[in-house]
Amino acid sequence: MKSRKLLLAATSTALVAVIGIGATLAYFTDNENAANVVTMGHVDIDLVEWTDDDKWTEATDQGFVFENVMPGDDITKRPSIELEDGSRDAWVRMRMAVVPTEENGIEQEKLYELESILRADITAEGDWYYNENDGYYYFNQALTNAEDGIKEVDFFSSVHIPDGWTNNDAADKSFRIVLTAEAIQEENVTPVMEGDAVVGWPAAEIQHYQNQ
Repeated sequence: MKSRKLLLAATSTALVAVIGIGATLAYFTDNENAANVVTMGHVDIDLVEWTDDDKWTEATDQGFVFENVMPGDDITKRPSIELEDGSRDAWVRMRMAVVPTEENGIEQEKLYELESILRADITAEGDWYYNENDGYYYFNQALTNAEDGIKEVDFFSSVHIPDGWTNNDAADKSFRIVLTAEAIQEENVTPVMEGDAVVGWPAAEIQHYQNQ
């Protein structure tokens, strides 16, 4: 069995708010001025993908490439969101799109079926909530670097190819699963709740950048 870890393009967030006070120094001079130094904290995540599936043939900066997949197959594919060391605690969410490749792609109508299967798997345990209004999946706990908390969370662990896909539907055709992870500080941010489930975030501009 082949096994490989792939670091994908990470989506991270740094929101300027009352995040962390690193040090405060106050010196009173002859002019009665005060000097204060405040170091802001940050929020930083990685989107990491794992597989030990025999059908993977290549790992790119966009993810794994799988070949010779058949209807009814379960592809081992485990994307996870990890909180970086030194990051402040953060709420996380994911956006997922199952789309045809630019050349010889599977029709989008068929891919809606696959996406529906994935959505049911992702939300089955209640840890992730899918918000139909904004298209995001929300994790119901904040990630933390604390020893007794959750630092990493899986989004899903496998992809089931619909049993009913035919030669006309999918033979020698392909598709992509595009994932975007986002994070927002846990401190001073109250998410939108329904019972124990996080179903949304307050309005905020999420800033994206790629780790090199």
